[in-house]
Amino acid sequence: QCSSRNRFIHMSMLRAATRNCHVKTLSQLSRRVSTDTGRIPSRLTMVKALSSGEEFDVLIIGAGATGSAAALDAAQRGLKVACIEQEDYSSGTSSRSTKLLWGGSRYLVQAFVNLLSTKLITSPVETINRFKADFKMVMNCHRERKFMLKEQPHLTKWLPIAVPFNKWLVYPPPFGFYPAIFGPLGVFPVFFKFYDALSGFTCPPSHVMTPTRSRRKFPQLANSEIKYCSVFYEGTHDDSRTNLAVAQTAAVEGACIVNYCEATALLRETPAPEGASGAGSGTGKVVGATVKDHVSGKQFDVRAKSVLLCGGPFTDELRQLEDPQCKSAINGASGIHIVLPSYFAPSNIGLVDMNTSDGRFMFFLPWKGHVLVGTTDHLCKPTMRPIADESEIKWLLHEASKYLNPELRLRRQDVLSAWAGIRPLAIDPHADSTASASRDHVVSHNPQTGVVFVSGGKWTTFREMAEDAVDKLISVTPELKQKIRSPCRTLLTHFVGYEGFSENLPARLIQNYGTSSRVAHRLARAYGGRAVDVIHIAKELADEKQAQLATQASPVAFAEDLEDSELSLEDFYSESFLGPEALLVPDYPFIEAEVVFGVRHDWVVRPEDFLARRSRLAYLNKEAAMRAIPRVVQLMARELYWDRARQSAELVRCVEFMRHFGGSKPTVRNSTMRLATRADLLDVFRKTKRPHAPGLTQDTLRLASEMLNHILTDAELEDCLQFAATFTAPVATSTGKKSAPASPVVPPAATVPAGVVPFEAFAAWWNSERLNPELKEMKQHKSANMEQMEGSGSMFG
Repeated sequence: QCSSRNRFIHMSMLRAATRNCHVKTLSQLSRRVSTDTGRIPSRLTMVKALSSGEEFDVLIIGAGATGSAAALDAAQRGLKVACIEQEDYSSGTSSRSTKLLWGGSRYLVQAFVNLLSTKLITSPVETINRFKADFKMVMNCHRERKFMLKEQPHLTKWLPIAVPFNKWLVYPPPFGFYPAIFGPLGVFPVFFKFYDALSGFTCPPSHVMTPTRSRRKFPQLANSEIKYCSVFYEGTHDDSRTNLAVAQTAAVEGACIVNYCEATALLRETPAPEGASGAGSGTGKVVGATVKDHVSGKQFDVRAKSVLLCGGPFTDELRQLEDPQCKSAINGASGIHIVLPSYFAPSNIGLVDMNTSDGRFMFFLPWKGHVLVGTTDHLCKPTMRPIADESEIKWLLHEASKYLNPELRLRRQDVLSAWAGIRPLAIDPHADSTASASRDHVVSHNPQTGVVFVSGGKWTTFREMAEDAVDKLISVTPELKQKIRSPCRTLLTHFVGYEGFSENLPARLIQNYGTSSRVAHRLARAYGGRAVDVIHIAKELADEKQAQLATQASPVAFAEDLEDSELSLEDFYSESFLGPEALLVPDYPFIEAEVVFGVRHDWVVRPEDFLARRSRLAYLNKEAAMRAIPRVVQLMARELYWDRARQSAELVRCVEFMRHFGGSKPTVRNSTMRLATRADLLDVFRKTKRPHAPGLTQDTLRLASEMLNHILTDAELEDCLQFAATFTAPVATSTGKKSAPASPVVPPAATVPAGVVPFEAFAAWWNSERLNPELKEMKQHKSANMEQMEGSGSMFG
C-alpha cells in the first residue's frame, strides 16, 4: 500500500505516458525540420567562411537591429556580406526597448507645437522647414510600422493604448504648449483620427471609451475621476526575437552573420610601420578588421571592400579603432523599464501618460503575461551593462500608481524585473558646420578611411536606417556598384518564421501535438512556423526520459526512491515530467526543448543568450531566471559537451550577468549584515537546490546568495563549504528545545557528500557571526548593557 503522494505521482506518470504515446504517433507525420529552420546555416559554418581568408564586399560591425537589417539588405542586392557582433544579437540597446513599433505620435505633436509657436513669426522659413522634416520622419515611421504589422504577423500585433483624462482642462499644459490645456475637450480624439489617416487607416481605428466602458475594459484604473479615455493603436513586438529573425533571414540570403566575434582592430591599405601599434595604425582606406572569436579564442583577419559601423550607442568606440582622436558623434540617453505582475493591467490594452511630472511619456503595457512600465530618460555614458537606478525605479512606481485603483497597492516588492537601456543620440561629425543635428538617424562617411557609420533612430525605423546606410556605402564605394543585382527589396521580405505561421497556429499545435494552450501560444509567437521544430525536440527529450524511467522497477518503486531522495513534487515536474512540456520553471511557459532548439538552430552560445534574449525570462522575472540557470546550463552542456569546469564557469558568468537586472528588492552591496529569516532561507534553498541533491553545491550556493540579494565572495563561498563540513545540526532534547552540539563533528560521507551544504548548515552559517561580524559586536554591546542594568537595579531591584 503506497502513500497518497506516491499514488498521485504514479497516476501523473501514467497520464503523461499516455499523452506521450499520442504525441509520438502524430509526430511521425513529419520528422524533418521546417523549411526556414533547414535553411539557416550553423554558427560554425559561418565562422569557417568568415575566417577563410576570402574578401567580402561589405564588413558590418554590429549585429543589432540596424546591423542585421543592413546585412539582409546588402545580401539581397547581391553583395557578399560579413557581419560580426562582439556579444549576442541584440545584446545591447536592441533588446531593451519599450517593445513598441510606433508611428511617432510624440514627434508629430512636437512638430505641431513648434510650428504653432512664436518661432513661426520670428523665423518662419526655418520653422516651416523643420516642420516638413519632422512630418516626413513621422510619415516614414508610419510606413515602417505598416511594413512590420502587415509583412511580419508572426512577430508583431496591434495593441490598443488608452490615454485617460480625469480633467476637462489639463494643467500644466502638455509639452509646454498652452493651447493643449483644452486638449481633453475634443482636440486629442481629433488628433488621433488624423494620426490614423497618416497610415492610410490601415491600423485599427482610434476611438473614445466612456467612463463606464473604461471601468469594464480597464478595472485597474482609478476610474472614479476618469472623464473618458481616448484609445489609439500602435504595434508591439518582442524586440530581441525580431532582431534574431532579421539576422537569420540575412543568413538565409547568404550573409555571414556571427555573434561573439569582436573587431579588435581595423586593417588599412597601407599597414603600419614595423613596431607601430594601436588602434587605427596604418594609413589609407580601411579594408577590413582583425576579429577575435570569443568562443574558440582564435583571431583572424576579415578583409572587405567596404566597412559599415552599426554600433548604436557604442559607435564612438568603434570609430576609435579607425581614428583614436576622432570627434565624438554619439551621446547616450539611458532609460529604465520595470516589469510588474499581470494583475496590474488587462492583457489586451495598455496605457500612456503623456504628461508625467517631468514631461516624459510613460507607458503601462501588457507584455508576455506581465505589465511593462517605462521609461525614464537622462544623458549617460554608454555601457554594455547598464543598471536600473533605484531612484528611477521608485519614480516609475510613483507615476504609475497615480492611475491605479486605490485597491491596488503598487509596492517596491511588486517589481519582478528592472533593466536599463541606452539610446544613441547622434550627430554627423563629417557634415558641414552649418548642418544641424539630426532628430532621427545619422549616416556618415569618413572620406579619409572610407568607413561609413549609422546611428540614432528608433526600433520602428531600423529597416529604413539600414537601407540608407547601404545606399551610402554603395555610393562611396565604386567597386560595389558593379555587383548590385537589384535595388533594396527588404520592404517585400518576410522574416524567418513567417512560413507556416497563421493566427490559428496555436490551435494546430494543441490539436496535432497535445500541447497546452499557454505553451502553444508562447511557441507560435516566439518561433512562428518553426514552432513545430521545437515540439519535435520536446518529443525527443521526452522519449529519452521515458527510456531512463524504464530502468526503474515500477512507478511506485520510483516514487519511493523519489521520496527518499528529498526530491520535491515541484522538482519532479520540472526535471522528469514525461510529456513534451518539461517546464524550465513553474508558472512560465518556457520548456526545456527551447534551450536545445536554441543551441542547435538559434545560435545560442551562452546561458544568458537563452534566458535574456531567446526566452526573455530575465526581462520578465529575475528570480525565475535565476532558478532556471542550473537547468539551462545542464541542457546546454549536453549539447555542447561541456565538462564540469566549463559548466561551473558558465553558471558563474550567467549569475554575474543577472546582477545587472533589478528584482523585487534592491541588491545589497558591501553590507556586513546579511541576516535572513528561516522561512526566507528555506524558500531560497528549495528553489536553488538541484533535484536529488541533499543540499547546495558551490554553484547553487552562489545562486541562493544572489536570490537573497547579497553577493558572496569566493572566500565566503569556500568558508560556507568548510563550515558545512564540520557542522552538526542541533538535537532536540527531552524538553523539546534544541541543544547545540558539544563540538562540531564531521558527518558521515554517506549522509552529506563533500562540497554539499545541507539546509541546517546553510541557515546556521548565513545567520552566523562568520558572515555577519557585526553580530559579535551587537552581542557584546547587549551583554554590557544587561550588566549595567542589573548592577543599577533599575529593572530588577
